[in-house]
Amino acid sequence: MRKRRTRYSERNTRYHSRKGQTFQQIILSIVALFLVVIFLVVLCTDPMGNNGSVPPESVMAAKDADETADSNVSQSDESVSDTASADGLDQTSDGQTDSTASSSDWRLLLVNSTHPIADDYSIDLTELRNGQSVDSRILTDLQEMFDAARSEDIYPIVSDAYRTREEQQALMDDTIQNYEDEGYSAEEATSKAEQVIAKPGTSEHETGLAIDIAGDEDYGQDTDSVLAWMNDNAYKYGFVLRYPSGKESVTGAAAEDDHYRYVGKEAAKVMHDKGICLEEYLSQNN
Repeated sequence: MRKRRTRYSERNTRYHSRKGQTFQQIILSIVALFLVVIFLVVLCTDPMGNNGSVPPESVMAAKDADETADSNVSQSDESVSDTASADGLDQTSDGQTDSTASSSDWRLLLVNSTHPIADDYSIDLTELRNGQSVDSRILTDLQEMFDAARSEDIYPIVSDAYRTREEQQALMDDTIQNYEDEGYSAEEATSKAEQVIAKPGTSEHETGLAIDIAGDEDYGQDTDSVLAWMNDNAYKYGFVLRYPSGKESVTGAAAEDDHYRYVGKEAAKVMHDKGICLEEYLSQNN
């Protein structure tokens, strides 16, 4: 009788032991499964494993592309150079990085006799088909403007554009010499030259944002018709007449009817609608 009880007790003990082990295995399996689920959730939420602090590579690439899009588009489009070759550069004040400028927007940077261009100013230029060069950032709007003009049988060209400081100095020297040849003293010749030619370092020609406009002789286009079209339409494409008649005391420069400056479409529309020049626009908006 004792032996039977002992065997029954041993079987019962083994049964409960196995039952306890099975229960522990179930608990461990549940815990392991829970941890796996948490890991998967974290991994899917932040595949880079750093709480998303670094953007995906595709996002960074897109940002870089945006920053260089203007230059790449303008330089790769052959028709742009063909069209812009009719455009010209005068003395405009957009896009300089002068420490005295009243705006950080490159399109609105003021360059004149009291706001010289910084010595370390740099520019990405695109050469037009006729050898003139402009700031690459304005080329898309310049092309759009010329296409619009040509669609109305108006054929403009850029007759002058970017100048180096050395070229601006040479222009000043030649102008002074011309006045001296006419009989003016050196002092008088210099004074008269500075009334029509910007001193080196204060010319918008050195920014690549200014163009002088003329009629394309290859199409028998007269300049007066081109300038009339520009006066009515240039602002739609971000360009304004930089030195309008009646604003000499504000701009500090003689009026020029062929000198256009890129300021961007928004600012150009305001300046056109209000009949104000760049200096006045900056004064009202800063």
